[in-house]
Amino acid sequence: MTYTKSTVQDFLATVPPFDQLSDSALSYLTERCQMLRYRMGQAVLVRDKMPAQVSILYQGHVRSLAYDPRTQRPVTLGILKPGAILGWIGLVRGVPCETAIASTETICLTLSEEDFFSLLQREPQVAAAFRMQAPMIEVFDLVGAELYRRANGDTNLKDFATEVLADAVVCNLPPGRTPVSQLEPDRLWLYSGGGKVNDLTVSDRLSMENAPAYLEVSGSQAARLVGVPLSLMDTIEDESAVVEDEAVAVDAEVMDIPYAPDRPPEGTSRYGDSKPQSGSQRFPHVKGRGQLEAYGLYADALSASQYALPQRRDSAGLQQSARAQRRYYPGSLWCRRGNDGATGAVGDCSG
Repeated sequence: MTYTKSTVQDFLATVPPFDQLSDSALSYLTERCQMLRYRMGQAVLVRDKMPAQVSILYQGHVRSLAYDPRTQRPVTLGILKPGAILGWIGLVRGVPCETAIASTETICLTLSEEDFFSLLQREPQVAAAFRMQAPMIEVFDLVGAELYRRANGDTNLKDFATEVLADAVVCNLPPGRTPVSQLEPDRLWLYSGGGKVNDLTVSDRLSMENAPAYLEVSGSQAARLVGVPLSLMDTIEDESAVVEDEAVAVDAEVMDIPYAPDRPPEGTSRYGDSKPQSGSQRFPHVKGRGQLEAYGLYADALSASQYALPQRRDSAGLQQSARAQRRYYPGSLWCRRGNDGATGAVGDCSG
């Protein structure tokens, strides 16, 4: 199956907020988009890298993942369907935050970081639609940080973030001084990114009781605050888990669409140096019974950390050990890796 410019443009015309564009603007946007294919299980976005592009899901399904800051365990936020837009919130915030994995063979329309910000400058209505919207991943991260500060480990974060999402509002503070009285006093305001505000760091809360009379935004970019109702934050209740939707396979007969790189390309933040909220990358530390089992566990843990996926420690070591034994013990003969038995090249394994 092949795709033409007209079919892509017709699709973009149905995707908010691009449905607000004129025909000429849609035609230009279509020309700037590149189609990329993602294999099942391939990462579209990873939370430890700034996105270098915005991806519009054209065909297939993508699993959106977040990490509970209280446990650092992955949580599936949902299965995204065609029309979903990925990567834009990281660019607008200046903070890498999204992890997205292709659930099926997937096709995305990708728009470079430069073209995305150029579009926002040319089309004020599209810029407002993006900048005034708080997506689920943003609310999940900010509310999760607040629950962590409150030492609340019982609340179902996904369900609570879904409830908060319905009443969350975004305030974009322009560079310079803004009276704090302009913020709604019945909301808890959380700093999400953008321009620097006073001495706040990403996910910090702004206490209205002790706030200064003015908020100072440095730099040339607006600062992004997300406000959530205080009434919800003060009445946190446990919720049950939400059942996920089942992904549906897509037609794989797509011609002339290249596969995306194995790892998403990394972009740069418009607001200076940015770091993922999860902190610096750490290599996994595992223990195993013997060299082969330890090797298997470490290889599995490293793969899990690279692709932001959960690790099953019960079977990982057995699987990797079996592979290692077939490699290093062919025909039940001892095969050493060099003279030290560990770090050299594979030695002579003949009988």
